Amino acid sequence: MDTGSLVDAVYEAAFLSDRWADVLDRLAKDVGAEGTILANISDPTAPWIASDGVAQLYECFFQGGWAYNNAKTMALLDNAHPGFISDALYLGEDWMAQQAVYRDFYWKHGFGYAAGTTIRIPSGDVIGISIEKKRELGPVVQQDLDRLDILRPHLARAALLGSQLQFARIEAALQALQLASLPAAMVRNNGTMIECNSLFHAFTGHIVFQPSDGLRFKSRAADTAYRSFLEAWRNRGGSISGASWPIKGSSDAAPAVAHLVPIKGAARDIFLRTAFFLIITPVHRSNLPSVEIIQGLFDLTPTEAKIGRKLAGGETIDSTARSFGISVETVRSHVKAILSKSGMSRQTDFVAAVATIMPIGERMDD
Repeated sequence: MDTGSLVDAVYEAAFLSDRWADVLDRLAKDVGAEGTILANISDPTAPWIASDGVAQLYECFFQGGWAYNNAKTMALLDNAHPGFISDALYLGEDWMAQQAVYRDFYWKHGFGYAAGTTIRIPSGDVIGISIEKKRELGPVVQQDLDRLDILRPHLARAALLGSQLQFARIEAALQALQLASLPAAMVRNNGTMIECNSLFHAFTGHIVFQPSDGLRFKSRAADTAYRSFLEAWRNRGGSISGASWPIKGSSDAAPAVAHLVPIKGAARDIFLRTAFFLIITPVHRSNLPSVEIIQGLFDLTPTEAKIGRKLAGGETIDSTARSFGISVETVRSHVKAILSKSGMSRQTDFVAAVATIMPIGERMDD
């Protein structure tokens, strides 16, 4: 093993994530293994990186739902050893034979031996590295573990650097949203918050900040919508798009619309379990677009645009009917036309869409 050049490559990968695949491949080849995976094992839906030798294996692994019931990962998490361990040496062949993930997945794909380690980073997440070896070649032996342990401190530092760089990107994104006068936070898929901008932190009329980075909406309906969506996201492996829902106004806070925007693809990072932007759009009548803009955007009649603006400002169908001196049934008829023309199925979707149309840079005070 050319330790010096591999160490250099590890630190380079901390800054350029597309270099990780080569580093992982070199780790595997040095101990006669097929390939290596690097994953955030705190979250089965988080991104992962694998070298070519095991990329297809882990595509099947995650698609098959094995990440949600992986005895090998749990055993790795339970082990406090600050280095690489061999499953055959640490867990034993008898234990492995009893685990479905070995019998029904790894062995069926010709694999079955591995060396792994975990790295805990400041965010609280755990990064796992697993080097996979073909079963016919036998287990990873102590001599191989000693070689891998030479590199482990450098791998840990690279993971720390990667998480710090991602955190800096998060802060930059939140500040950019603040410049657009948008209260915003970065949240994990369990609903806990990683970071928020000062506008979001000041949004106490609708949000309660809890211990351990928790947050909840004061409105029961809004909080239920938030948690129901996150549960659906987790149950479907992150395969659904974002959501918006209204937050009812109160005596000390104007109505608002909450938006969960998923972070997908290259924007997601393996080292920080960030799943969403949570963006709050306060709905003030003074900030709503004009009737003419709403009419033009959605091809509405003047009356439909006026009614749509009222609803976007937090009015109900009943109060809108009273305001215009028309019947509730007439307002409902106009709402149906508005939804049909805008291509939306629910009134709340239309309200959310209108609430996002506002001049950039206009400060939204409570």
